[in-house]
Amino acid sequence: QDGLFSTKNLRTKESSFSDDLLMIGLERRDNGVLQMHLYPIELKIGRSNLVNKGIEQGRRTTRLIREHVLKTGFLGEFYRNFFAKIALTNAEKMKLYNIWEEQNWNQVIDDYRYDLMNNNFIISKELDSNYGLFGVLHFGKESLQRRIEIHEDYVLSRLFEEDGYNFLVKSIEDLIELFHNKETGIEKKNLLINTLSNNIKENEPAEEIQDQPEQEHHKEETEIHFKNLEELPVKTKGGIKVLFGSELKDDSKQVIWEPNNTDKVMHTNTGIIGTMGTGKTQFTKSLISQLVSNQDKNIGSEQLGILIFDYKGDYIKDDFVDATSAKVYDPFHLPYNPLALDATKNSKPMLPLHTANDIKETISNAFNLGNVQKQKLRDAIIEAYEAKGIHKAKRDSWTLQPPTVGDVCNIYMQDEKVAQDSLYAAISNLQVFEPDVSKTKSLYDLVEGVTVINLSGYDESIQNLIVAITLDAFYTQMQTHGHSIIEDGKRQIKKMILVDEADNFLSKNFNSIKKILKEGREFGVGTVLSTQFLNHFSTSENDYSNYILTWVIHRVNEIKTKEVESLFSIESRDQRDHLIKTIKGLEKHQSIVNLAGSPPILIKDKAFWELITKLRIKWRKE
Repeated sequence: QDGLFSTKNLRTKESSFSDDLLMIGLERRDNGVLQMHLYPIELKIGRSNLVNKGIEQGRRTTRLIREHVLKTGFLGEFYRNFFAKIALTNAEKMKLYNIWEEQNWNQVIDDYRYDLMNNNFIISKELDSNYGLFGVLHFGKESLQRRIEIHEDYVLSRLFEEDGYNFLVKSIEDLIELFHNKETGIEKKNLLINTLSNNIKENEPAEEIQDQPEQEHHKEETEIHFKNLEELPVKTKGGIKVLFGSELKDDSKQVIWEPNNTDKVMHTNTGIIGTMGTGKTQFTKSLISQLVSNQDKNIGSEQLGILIFDYKGDYIKDDFVDATSAKVYDPFHLPYNPLALDATKNSKPMLPLHTANDIKETISNAFNLGNVQKQKLRDAIIEAYEAKGIHKAKRDSWTLQPPTVGDVCNIYMQDEKVAQDSLYAAISNLQVFEPDVSKTKSLYDLVEGVTVINLSGYDESIQNLIVAITLDAFYTQMQTHGHSIIEDGKRQIKKMILVDEADNFLSKNFNSIKKILKEGREFGVGTVLSTQFLNHFSTSENDYSNYILTWVIHRVNEIKTKEVESLFSIESRDQRDHLIKTIKGLEKHQSIVNLAGSPPILIKDKAFWELITKLRIKWRKE
């Protein structure tokens, strides 16, 4: 309080100032002029409501310093000399106690001494445009992500509360290594060394520029070797383990999903959210690829089957197909029969009638059919069964060769009075399925390994129709194939279903997806739904989020309070508000994870392109 630059001696009436840190930088410019940078930093640790006070203190302190050191005449020189002596004294102490030994303290002590002691330097404002007038360093109790926020007149650095304690025992060299060369969650372009240096780009971490496979280029020659995926460190016996990524708080901590382990994951239904360009598809491809590459750790001896409905054409690219040995089918003569009965002793009574009703309801939802049209469609399906000798009340007849959707189309079109209405359009679109029953197989048998149905470029009604009818057949066969095996608390995964960009499909309220989400667990079936916004999981009739346990949230610009509260266990309003802000500010390949009921975890994703071990592409010159 009695120091030379105290508020008492400066006779200021204001009392709230920063007294934590004053960063002093010295720089000799090419013209020989010595510049001094003065940058106050206010430190806060604990809850986020302390930040506003820190901003107020920093703003007042900056105004006070500049008011005095920029004065002309004797007083201005007097105060500038005061800070020059502080710089020299601290440089001598740094050298004496071997602090930051890589720094050349002799340059300050010897080379700059004369100019400092004789006021041959200027107070610089060059950093103002990049970093404002002062900084606030907040070690936050609710912080999920380290980040730098650059505002008009200040910079707010948000770190974890434990950083405030852990960094005390780290050397400056360790901290430089951490923030300059490792993944901390802070964009490296915002660091001072990268802002002011023109040469630093040569040394930027490769991980920030490697995400190229998703970009489109004109190719002259392509050589791709994707058969081998990277050996992940999490691959162990006793169930599949999928590496979601590493915690941004501590990149040595891996975030691992164990879909077989019923002690950690009650069911495998997963929701993946994120707007375009956030890394959502790269994460999903990585998840699927790891399930495939680690399936030898699955319970039981069956090959894992993964069915992917690809709305955008992301899963038909060479890199993914080669890495997973995927089979890709286009919507023309799809080689499975939605009318196949797959009859067993466990089948429902009147199975043909149930199948006819399911398909009728599905097509009705896809094309908004009226009651009369629904009845006509149902009658045509039942007639097609009976034409093959299959009757709803005769169980022995269910094993006969079933009709195809082509047979249903022919029956309906034989009516000379058929109207070219919405039912006519729906029937016409059923031609996407194979009309020759001898060329079809059970959907469950078809889905061995990775099976991709390519829906990209087709009308939404056709896309939804294919997905819904396929899932109708899948649900029926799921039940007839029986429950999954459980060994030592680990449940077998038989099939996984991925619906990519599922928003339009979910809005139609098809029964099959809800039933698979609700009942799939006991049959070893999990579902992954990927979409851009959380509200896509809720319709006027269904809230699909109730059936999802694991969530992976990438950046979403619009997310509601109640949505965040429904996904995560929130301890306080401050934590909730901070979580919302974090989600809106996530960088590419970062996500907030609810790991089957865990508290929110901020991670750096394990992206698909990181799994690829061999890739050599030569691009044609434009």
